[in-house]
Amino acid sequence: MHLALSTNWTPGHEGIDGNELADSKAGEAASRVQSDLDVLPECLRQPLPASASALKQHLRRSSASDALAIWRSSRRYDRLIAVDLEMRHPRHLFLKLVAQLPRPQSSLLIQLRTGHAPLNQHLFRIGKVPSPLCPACKQHDETVLHFVLHCDAHEPHRYLLRRAGPQRGYSLAYLLSNADCIPHLFRYITATERLHTTFTDLSSE
Repeated sequence: MHLALSTNWTPGHEGIDGNELADSKAGEAASRVQSDLDVLPECLRQPLPASASALKQHLRRSSASDALAIWRSSRRYDRLIAVDLEMRHPRHLFLKLVAQLPRPQSSLLIQLRTGHAPLNQHLFRIGKVPSPLCPACKQHDETVLHFVLHCDAHEPHRYLLRRAGPQRGYSLAYLLSNADCIPHLFRYITATERLHTTFTDLSSE
């Protein structure tokens, strides 16, 4: 059996009833106009199966929204955004920051950012030392801010922090959240020998 086929080009939708009707129905579908169920084939009268991809996207967005709400209601939220503004919308930036660090460094960095470093203010709060005063200068409470930027006793070593930048390097938030500053920060901490009994190895090798 031999069939003869021919093709003809026509300008799209111009004067062709079938094309015009199809275009009209496509517009109705796009505007969410539904057909009456009794005119649909039986297979189309049932609810369409859920899209696995759409469900995953919805769950991901919903989980992220719930996690952000829980995080912003946390007592630690205000403290951490004071150190790192990116924590207002935490994603994976901190994981990227510590990904290449040795474990002692990443552990101490977390403690410095949360205020739970083994410095006297925190140790006094948990009952491990009798006073929150700085053991180096004995004039102020030994907070993370005091230890890193203000203690006069550690001033000879603070030139190591200035390598992080003459101005921005003197922001605690910048020092604790910028990857370029981390090596200078840990060289400073090592030079002070303040935490050497707890963190014996802060080298980057």
